[in-house]
Amino acid sequence: MGIIKTIIEVINTIIERILTSLRFVYIRYIVKVKRISLLVISLLFLFPLNSWAEKILNLPPPEEIIINQVAHEYDLSEEGRFLLGVIRIIENGKTPREFGVLNPQALRYQNNPEKSFITQCRWCAGTIKKRFTGDLLSFANRYCPPSLHPLNRNWYRNAKYYFDKKNKWDKKIRAEVSEVHPISSGVLRDNTFRPKNGR
Repeated sequence: MGIIKTIIEVINTIIERILTSLRFVYIRYIVKVKRISLLVISLLFLFPLNSWAEKILNLPPPEEIIINQVAHEYDLSEEGRFLLGVIRIIENGKTPREFGVLNPQALRYQNNPEKSFITQCRWCAGTIKKRFTGDLLSFANRYCPPSLHPLNRNWYRNAKYYFDKKNKWDKKIRAEVSEVHPISSGVLRDNTFRPKNGR
C-alpha cells in the first residue's frame, strides 16, 4: 500500500508540473471526445487538475506554482488548496505579508521576496491544515477576526465569493463528465498531519 501511494504521489507531481507548464488541459474539451475510455476519465479525477483554480483565481504563474507545491507539501485537500490560493488573492500583501500572516517568524524575510513568499505560504498552509474543517466562516473568524479591524468584516464575504464561483465551476464540469460516463471522483488520501508552522 505504501509503494502504491508513493507511486501515485510521484505521478501526481509529474502531472501537476506538466499541466502547469502547458497552462493546463481543460476537462470540458476532453469529455467531448466520445471514444475516451473510462480509465482516462478516472485518471483525470484521480490526479488533481487546477484548470478551475487558474480560471477562477487567475494567479500569476510563479505564485501559482509555489502555492501548488506548498499545498502538495502540506497534503492539503482540494478545498484547502483552493483556500490557499483564495487567501493570497484576498490578502494580496506585499513582502513580507503576502498571505497576511503577522507572526514575527513569518515576517523575517522582508529583504528576500522569494523566501518571504514561500515562508508566508507555508505558514498559511499550516494554518489551513490545522484549522480548516470545511467551515469557511469558522476559519475566517480564526484567520482574520472581524473584531481586530473593521475591514476584516469583508474577509469572509470575499472568500465565499470565490468558493461560490468554484462550486459553480465544479457543477459544470461534473455535468459535462456525466454526459460521457457517471463516475465517482472520490480519492482515498492519507491525511496524517506532521505538525508544521501555522497559527
